[in-house]
Amino acid sequence: SLMFHLNEKKKIIPDLDYSNFKNQPMEKIGKLDDMVFSTPEYIDSFIAENPAKLTENELLIVKGWKNYIKDEFIIARHSKDGSVFLKSDENPKAYLVVGIMSELEEMFPYTPLMASAVLLPFKGKIVYSGVIRPYNISFGGHYRVTFKEDFQKAKSIYGIISSLEEPAAQKKDSEEDLLRFYSRTSDNRFKYMQEIGAILKNKPELEKIYWIETAKSNSRKLRKNLELQKIGHAWFAVLGNTIVASGKSKEIALQRAKELLPTDKIEFIYIFELEEKGK
Repeated sequence: SLMFHLNEKKKIIPDLDYSNFKNQPMEKIGKLDDMVFSTPEYIDSFIAENPAKLTENELLIVKGWKNYIKDEFIIARHSKDGSVFLKSDENPKAYLVVGIMSELEEMFPYTPLMASAVLLPFKGKIVYSGVIRPYNISFGGHYRVTFKEDFQKAKSIYGIISSLEEPAAQKKDSEEDLLRFYSRTSDNRFKYMQEIGAILKNKPELEKIYWIETAKSNSRKLRKNLELQKIGHAWFAVLGNTIVASGKSKEIALQRAKELLPTDKIEFIYIFELEEKGK
């Protein structure tokens, strides 16, 4: 109704009537889509004139469309709750978008996919304007890794944004989640060294997160080495990249670590279980 009203004023598509609107080629509808969501005054005009005789509640929905987001996105993944549209840049955000008439996964089964779209608020969820323009671009391994990292950053800072009623706000624990992501692997710790330093300088109380994630990461390699040595069932306490104690139970490993380490280091250890091979 909104785009039809605009066409009545601007005559973008000649001889268009409401009955054949849905049968128009997408490139023509796309022109109307571009105009509506580049000039918010068209939305105000539609609400004021209300040519479609919408109810008050329906007009409130249209008014909410002034909070649209028009951009290029990476359709990163699909889930049962919707599709993740990732804005991949220096300040990445991930939006959970639901289909209008059908699931987006049916239209775009292969991800990641770059596309331009207009995201709209609708009854507490995010939909799109009806026009999605995919780009015929294939992504190599480097880009896929970048998109994955941007998704993790976006999720850490803002969570997955599922509504446009309010501007996206940083999570209260965003720095903790970011630090976990930055510290998760040795590659991340090297790549995000400055970011880690900035967070710990600003919030030194988060140092425990850094050391636990570092020890957890290093434990994966330590576990493999122990398995190669055919070590039986045991528990191991790790500080950084070093096994500092072990025992036949978690409690014994922790107690031995406490006997060896300074008190202020105990909270930085990570304890993992090595199961006997074949069990």
